[in-house]
Amino acid sequence: MDFKDRVAIITGGSSGIGKAIAINLAKQGSFIVLVGRDKAKLKSVLDEVKKYSPESIAAPCDVKDKDKITALIRVVNEKYNAIDILINSAGFGVHGSFIEGNLNDLKEQMEVNFFGTVNFCKEVADIMVKQHSGHIVNISSIAGRIGFPNLSGYCASKFAVYGFSEVLYHELKPHNINVSVVLPIATKTNFFDHPSWSSFPHEERHKNMLTTEEVSKAVLDGIKKNQFEIIIPSSYKLKLMGKSILSNWALKKVSRLPR
Repeated sequence: MDFKDRVAIITGGSSGIGKAIAINLAKQGSFIVLVGRDKAKLKSVLDEVKKYSPESIAAPCDVKDKDKITALIRVVNEKYNAIDILINSAGFGVHGSFIEGNLNDLKEQMEVNFFGTVNFCKEVADIMVKQHSGHIVNISSIAGRIGFPNLSGYCASKFAVYGFSEVLYHELKPHNINVSVVLPIATKTNFFDHPSWSSFPHEERHKNMLTTEEVSKAVLDGIKKNQFEIIIPSSYKLKLMGKSILSNWALKKVSRLPR
């Protein structure tokens, strides 16, 4: 896909991976629709995006609000007369024991990370089917293929995003719509600013974190190649294969990780 003059909606566009993808797509000539809850952060990113794509816009919206999403997608489609790319990047994670934790935290992660993705896919897919083209990218995580201790809500939501994306891939392919699911390892964003991560042993677990630029580059390359599964870094493909083949070994190895 050539990104010039493509209309790209990016949730979680005010920071982290979403921000990096937005800027890099803008540099390649796409029209960006930044979606997020923090108006000040959205404006800051939009100012940077507009240096490369003056007709881009920001749209404050909660990914849990179905009515606002419906209205937003209608406005975007009317303005640009197309929606070519959807990047579902909004999400957060809470660290802590399932037994000792608050069930509401798990539900909130499912609402934002999974159902937020579903809500946008539902609205955008209808338009893409009518125009018989488009590409949907859902940001999952390595934690969407490996269950890590003390991440029950996050892993559950990202496993769900992976499975949902696989179904969408099959259902939308006949309509000339591509679907990608992205599985990065830990990335340097504000993800770990949540207070639940304050006692996490980062120095032992996160020695080689990705940058948002690395993730953005891999995502854009994956879109161009119509990849379904975008694993970052690619070396983790072997680790995921090992988990599938040597499941008992993988369970023991993960259970011994510092937490």
